[in-house]
Amino acid sequence: MDDLEIVDLECDPPDVTLSSVSPATGEFNGGNIVTLTGTGFQQGVTTVQFGTLAANAINVIDSTTLQVRVPRVTGAASGKVRRADMRVDVTVQNPGSATLPSAYTYTLTQ
Repeated sequence: MDDLEIVDLECDPPDVTLSSVSPATGEFNGGNIVTLTGTGFQQGVTTVQFGTLAANAINVIDSTTLQVRVPRVTGAASGKVRRADMRVDVTVQNPGSATLPSAYTYTLTQ
């Protein structure tokens, strides 16, 4: 067994960061596309949450930019009939995570 070589490779995923959300406001109905900038984004791996709501239609442009469709607010906040705003954290994960506190505001427009 003179030819046996043990190789220990460290395979840590890249750190993920989140630096901006644009635009940072939208209606409670969701559906609008926002652009997130940061680092470490990966196609097929990166997930996004607005508060506790998972976003869908994530399009990773490159490792520093992605676009995502904002999820619709469900529950008590979705039935408001007067002017109201709801600020939520935006979180990206893959598998590490980064959060921008109160980075997105859901608004009710009349």
